[in-house]
Amino acid sequence: MVDEPDRPDPTAPQPLDGPAPDPAPSAVVPGTRAARRNDRLRRLRRRRVLLGVGAAAVLVIGGGAAALALTGGGSSKPAAHRARRPVAAVPTTVTTSPVPTTAVPKSSNPNVALAQQYDGVYVGTYTNVTEHTSGMATLELRIDPNAGTLAVNLNLTGDLYGSEASTQVHSIQGTIQLSNPSAPVLMQTQNFGRVTGQLSGLSIVLTAADVPDPQVHTFQLNGQLRSDHKGFDATFMIGYRDGRTAQGTASVFCAVTGSRPSQVNTICASA
Repeated sequence: MVDEPDRPDPTAPQPLDGPAPDPAPSAVVPGTRAARRNDRLRRLRRRRVLLGVGAAAVLVIGGGAAALALTGGGSSKPAAHRARRPVAAVPTTVTTSPVPTTAVPKSSNPNVALAQQYDGVYVGTYTNVTEHTSGMATLELRIDPNAGTLAVNLNLTGDLYGSEASTQVHSIQGTIQLSNPSAPVLMQTQNFGRVTGQLSGLSIVLTAADVPDPQVHTFQLNGQLRSDHKGFDATFMIGYRDGRTAQGTASVFCAVTGSRPSQVNTICASA
């Protein structure tokens, strides 16, 4: 004899929401279709609970991190690990400006005063996505309210180009005049040669058209303020002398120990 599937009783009360409760154990014979149906319902409910927990975890983790992905050809090296937000502390390889004991005054120039909120030290990582290499990125921004200038100190430590045998520090240091922030500024650097820096809204573009390197010809970095106002995200492009190109990303976050007292509320002071 073949078991007939259970048919719902139309006169029985139905729950307002969710699947019907499991029948009493005494009403189900093991191995029958009714027993198998109940097992499926229990597994479905357990799956929904696990999915709910997983979604909550994604929301919590996603609130503190952002992922960027670029595709491109390159070497057959294993893919680099995804960069995680580092502990906001200034590494020993970064030389920061002396921290004054008195608050830096607010500039009377509105453009300079606006830039003062980004004064600080930022620490993070970069990834050459094409060549599957990564390293540490540090950015120091210091605004002089009297001179109306922005001093930039960017360090990229590691195998930036994907072809370096040893760890190196690639630095860009220069000063940008904030009285005319849209005007391009030329900076002479040791690692990248002549670099053109230009501010555009909340973005900064650094372009090296002739890198003094036997393999690399050009380098360009485009950075902008993160949506959570806790640091900066950037993308960069490397042009090799053999015609190849590589793309990469970088993210740096406020290092609280790099904040200096200021009459302007900086984003790193409130991080």
